[in-house]
Amino acid sequence: MKVLVVAEGPRKDDLLAGPLANIHPTVVGPGEGWEHLRFSEFDFVVHATLDETPYDLDVLESAKFVFGSTVLTSYQEFAERPGFVGFNGLPYFIGLNAWEVVARNDDDFVSASALLGASGISARRVHAGVGMVAPRVLFPIINEAYRTAAEGTASRQDVETSMRLGVNYPFGPFEWAEKIGVENVAAVLGALAKEYGPQYLPVPALKYAR
Repeated sequence: MKVLVVAEGPRKDDLLAGPLANIHPTVVGPGEGWEHLRFSEFDFVVHATLDETPYDLDVLESAKFVFGSTVLTSYQEFAERPGFVGFNGLPYFIGLNAWEVVARNDDDFVSASALLGASGISARRVHAGVGMVAPRVLFPIINEAYRTAAEGTASRQDVETSMRLGVNYPFGPFEWAEKIGVENVAAVLGALAKEYGPQYLPVPALKYAR
């Protein structure tokens, strides 16, 4: 199977540490060396930051099938493109062996499931929407953890221990934020707030954390 991945930084590192690494994909950065690529030669393309550069989808017009990150959008601006499904391309999530995907019809979902399955990844279909599912549930928890620590209700370590031992999470919220990228968590929360209401707004301690 021949696969093209458009990713850089932590997204690239996490993806190449996951199941896709087994098929040795061609990896390029956004807009990097694209003039030499024939997209139609690849079985599928994974674009990990498409929601930040949606115009790239026009460049990928000749690609057979495209997985594009749509976690920051409602997916609708991409919905008319045949052979396209949205997925969560954020760091950490992109390296998992199960991807949340948004498909405009059953045929595209079946194709996406087959392509990912051959790569060692299972596809979980979710409804279109900013934040998809896991980020929309997890990121408000991370937001509240930053609020709790900033208010002095508990230390960061106490919050980490409480969530790992008390709720049996694999990571504490601060460790999760570091894996995903604090700036990415804040960006998705901001997009959620714009779409669904101010209850998702990132608290200052998170928004300005680095």
